[in-house]
Amino acid sequence: AWLALALGRAGKVRKVRTPKSLPSLEQNIVDGIDSLTGVLPWRSGETFYNVPSNGPAAIMMARTDRLDEAMKITDWIFDNLIDGDGLVMDGLRMRMHGPELVRSIHPYCQGVAIGACLEIALKLRERAGLTTTVVDHWSDADKAEDSLKYFAHIHAVVQAVSRKMTNFHGVIDWDTGDGDGGLFKGILVRYLADVAIRLPDDSPTNRETKKIAARLVLESAESVWNHRLEVDGLPVFATDWTTDARLPQNFGLSSSSLSDLVSVVRVDERDLSVQLSGWMLMEAAAKVAEELENNGNSYTGRSR
Repeated sequence: AWLALALGRAGKVRKVRTPKSLPSLEQNIVDGIDSLTGVLPWRSGETFYNVPSNGPAAIMMARTDRLDEAMKITDWIFDNLIDGDGLVMDGLRMRMHGPELVRSIHPYCQGVAIGACLEIALKLRERAGLTTTVVDHWSDADKAEDSLKYFAHIHAVVQAVSRKMTNFHGVIDWDTGDGDGGLFKGILVRYLADVAIRLPDDSPTNRETKKIAARLVLESAESVWNHRLEVDGLPVFATDWTTDARLPQNFGLSSSSLSDLVSVVRVDERDLSVQLSGWMLMEAAAKVAEELENNGNSYTGRSR
């Protein structure tokens, strides 16, 4: 699903042709939906159904006018995988004795759930013949009704992220480490930025949610930038967005024992995923700041 989303974006870049294989890739993803659950397994032949697989797929389906499938997947997520704090859990595993929740909480899951809801809500408005930016007349209210549930999900998850996944200043401080986890906060801020920019501002709750999303992105970016290292004039970003970045080192085997090497070599900042997450945050912050400036607004900083 991530590949399909990336190829779809690439096709919108000037002088870049949409890959011919994209339609077949998208259809292959849709064909992978499990007939019993109505959602996608983690991989073919598995009975684990998780948000990291289904969230990006729902975004792709909504963007490609497969709205019914996108809604079914997203509804399943919110019907089954919301914990007591309002955060989106990892997934559900089918066992012989019945379904078993995988209760892990990751920034990744919050991001794609928000992203799916936003794409669906905007498509529903478009399908009803409404502008995606504002509903300002009572006669449009009925047409906008179908999208309200998905806007409510966005409000709830953004609030939960603000309460549970950030520090006092609004900096996202969830521990994600290295490897695949290094990307997770970057995925979250990509879709928080989408909310800050694309969520219609036609209700007080929407406007407040946009402000919260913008704040989390901008505060996180300020913190990460201030804690960066510079090597040859280029930034090295921290895996922990609230502390100073550590410099990855190369250690030769020499005469050191393997246990000594293991203790010093593993620096999370070495992973491309961690650095990519930092750049995704910078990109998200630049877009949000530009949107605020274009609308005659400015972010006043830490006011919590």
